[in-house]
Amino acid sequence: MILADNKTTAVNCMEMLQEVDGIIHEDFSDDILIQAVEEISNGMAFICPRVASSFKNYFQHQKNRINNLSEKELEVVKLLVKGDRYRDWE
Repeated sequence: MILADNKTTAVNCMEMLQEVDGIIHEDFSDDILIQAVEEISNGMAFICPRVASSFKNYFQHQKNRINNLSEKELEVVKLLVKGDRYRDWE
């Protein structure tokens, strides 16, 4: 389990989740710690509500960035997602 602070970003947490089973914020309550230990010991992953809220805000921001792409930028993103490489377009 890792302890996140206010400087821990969603990207940092996503990278760390590959190696841990739970994330709690540094200002956790006893109830949150107990819940985390119980869920992890039952084979589940745990992310405290405060960190989950940060994830939500981060991904909402990313969604807004995608929604503001021009048609050409969106076309390029779709080609990249499909697996096309830039050098194939030349």
